[in-house]
Amino acid sequence: MKTAARLAARLRPLHTALERKLYFDDLYGLVLVGGTHLLKGLCCLFDNLIVDGVVNLLGRVTRRLSRFSGDVLDVRGVDGAVNAVGEGTWRLGGLARAPQVGRIRNYILFALSGAMVLLVLLANSWRS
Repeated sequence: MKTAARLAARLRPLHTALERKLYFDDLYGLVLVGGTHLLKGLCCLFDNLIVDGVVNLLGRVTRRLSRFSGDVLDVRGVDGAVNAVGEGTWRLGGLARAPQVGRIRNYILFALSGAMVLLVLLANSWRS
Protein backbone atom coordinates (compact mmCIF):
# COMPACT_ATOMS: atom_id res chain seq x y z
CA MET A 1 0.00 0.00 0.00
CA LYS A 2 2.79 2.22 0.49
CA THR A 3 3.55 1.93 -3.19
CA ALA A 4 -0.02 2.78 -4.16
CA ALA A 5 -0.03 5.78 -1.86
CA ARG A 6 3.29 6.99 -3.28
CA LEU A 7 2.08 6.47 -6.83
CA ALA A 8 -1.15 8.35 -6.09
CA ALA A 9 0.81 11.19 -4.52
CA ARG A 10 3.13 11.44 -7.50
CA LEU A 11 0.32 11.29 -10.08
CA ARG A 12 -2.07 13.58 -8.19
CA PRO A 13 -1.57 16.53 -10.61
CA LEU A 14 -2.25 14.26 -13.60
CA HIS A 15 -5.23 12.71 -11.82
CA THR A 16 -6.64 16.15 -10.99
CA ALA A 17 -6.07 17.38 -14.57
CA LEU A 18 -7.83 14.35 -15.99
CA GLU A 19 -10.63 14.61 -13.45
CA ARG A 20 -11.11 18.28 -14.41
CA LYS A 21 -11.11 17.28 -18.13
CA LEU A 22 -7.82 19.07 -18.69
CA TYR A 23 -9.49 22.28 -17.44
CA PHE A 24 -11.36 22.56 -20.74
CA ASP A 25 -14.63 23.70 -19.10
CA ASP A 26 -12.78 26.37 -17.08
CA LEU A 27 -11.00 27.64 -20.19
CA TYR A 28 -14.24 27.59 -22.20
CA GLY A 29 -16.04 29.57 -19.50
CA LEU A 30 -13.25 32.08 -19.17
CA VAL A 31 -12.49 32.68 -22.85
CA LEU A 32 -15.73 32.12 -24.74
CA VAL A 33 -18.42 32.89 -22.15
CA GLY A 34 -16.42 35.65 -20.46
CA GLY A 35 -15.35 37.09 -23.80
CA THR A 36 -18.94 37.08 -25.02
CA HIS A 37 -20.07 38.92 -21.88
CA LEU A 38 -17.25 41.43 -22.30
CA LEU A 39 -18.16 41.97 -25.97
CA LYS A 40 -21.81 42.33 -24.98
CA GLY A 41 -20.89 44.97 -22.42
CA LEU A 42 -18.79 46.90 -24.92
CA CYS A 43 -21.55 46.77 -27.54
CA CYS A 44 -24.09 47.92 -24.96
CA LEU A 45 -21.83 50.78 -23.92
CA PHE A 46 -21.28 51.78 -27.57
CA ASP A 47 -25.03 51.65 -28.20
CA ASN A 48 -25.89 53.72 -25.14
CA LEU A 49 -23.19 56.35 -25.55
CA ILE A 50 -22.61 56.64 -29.29
CA VAL A 51 -25.70 55.43 -31.15
CA ASP A 52 -28.30 56.65 -28.67
CA GLY A 53 -26.28 59.80 -28.04
CA VAL A 54 -26.25 60.70 -31.73
CA VAL A 55 -29.94 59.86 -32.16
CA ASN A 56 -30.94 61.88 -29.10
CA LEU A 57 -28.74 64.79 -30.17
CA LEU A 58 -30.27 64.80 -33.64
CA GLY A 59 -33.73 64.65 -32.08
CA ARG A 60 -33.02 67.69 -29.90
CA VAL A 61 -31.50 69.62 -32.82
CA THR A 62 -34.47 68.78 -35.05
CA ARG A 63 -36.95 69.81 -32.35
CA ARG A 64 -35.19 73.16 -31.83
CA LEU A 65 -34.92 73.83 -35.56
CA SER A 66 -38.58 73.04 -36.09
CA ARG A 67 -39.55 75.24 -33.16
CA PHE A 68 -37.42 78.07 -34.59
CA SER A 69 -38.86 77.49 -38.06
CA GLY A 70 -42.44 77.40 -36.83
CA ASP A 71 -42.40 80.07 -34.14
CA VAL A 72 -39.87 82.55 -35.45
CA LEU A 73 -39.76 82.24 -39.21
CA ASP A 74 -43.37 81.35 -39.89
CA VAL A 75 -45.37 83.05 -37.14
CA ARG A 76 -43.25 86.17 -36.71
CA GLY A 77 -41.69 86.37 -40.18
CA VAL A 78 -44.16 85.22 -42.81
CA ASP A 79 -47.38 85.69 -40.85
CA GLY A 80 -46.08 88.95 -39.40
CA ALA A 81 -45.33 90.34 -42.87
CA VAL A 82 -48.70 89.25 -44.24
CA ASN A 83 -50.51 90.69 -41.23
CA ALA A 84 -48.56 93.96 -41.55
CA VAL A 85 -49.51 94.28 -45.23
CA GLY A 86 -53.15 93.56 -44.35
CA GLU A 87 -53.13 96.08 -41.51
CA GLY A 88 -51.50 98.72 -43.72
CA THR A 89 -54.05 98.13 -46.47
CA TRP A 90 -56.88 98.37 -43.93
CA ARG A 91 -55.56 101.70 -42.62
CA LEU A 92 -55.05 103.12 -46.11
CA GLY A 93 -58.59 102.09 -46.96
CA GLY A 94 -59.80 103.88 -43.84
CA LEU A 95 -57.95 107.04 -44.89
CA ALA A 96 -59.38 106.87 -48.39
CA ARG A 97 -62.86 106.14 -47.04
CA ALA A 98 -62.91 109.04 -44.54
CA PRO A 99 -63.66 111.88 -47.04
CA GLN A 100 -66.34 109.83 -48.79
CA VAL A 101 -69.38 110.72 -46.74
CA GLY A 102 -71.98 110.60 -49.53
CA ARG A 103 -72.53 114.37 -49.87
CA ILE A 104 -72.18 115.66 -53.39
CA ARG A 105 -71.23 119.17 -52.29
CA ASN A 106 -68.19 117.73 -50.45
CA TYR A 107 -67.09 115.90 -53.62
CA ILE A 108 -67.44 119.12 -55.65
CA LEU A 109 -65.47 121.02 -52.97
CA PHE A 110 -62.65 118.39 -53.07
CA ALA A 111 -62.59 118.45 -56.89
CA LEU A 112 -62.46 122.27 -57.01
CA SER A 113 -59.78 122.34 -54.30
CA GLY A 114 -57.70 119.85 -56.28
CA ALA A 115 -58.15 121.88 -59.46
CA MET A 116 -57.10 125.07 -57.66
CA VAL A 117 -53.96 123.38 -56.32
CA LEU A 118 -53.11 122.19 -59.85
CA LEU A 119 -53.68 125.67 -61.29
CA VAL A 120 -51.41 127.24 -58.67
CA LEU A 121 -48.70 124.67 -59.35
CA LEU A 122 -48.98 125.19 -63.11
CA ALA A 123 -48.90 128.97 -62.70
CA ASN A 124 -45.75 128.75 -60.60
CA SER A 125 -44.10 126.47 -63.13
CA TRP A 126 -44.91 128.88 -66.02
CA ARG A 127 -43.33 131.81 -64.18
CA SER A 128 -40.06 129.97 -63.69
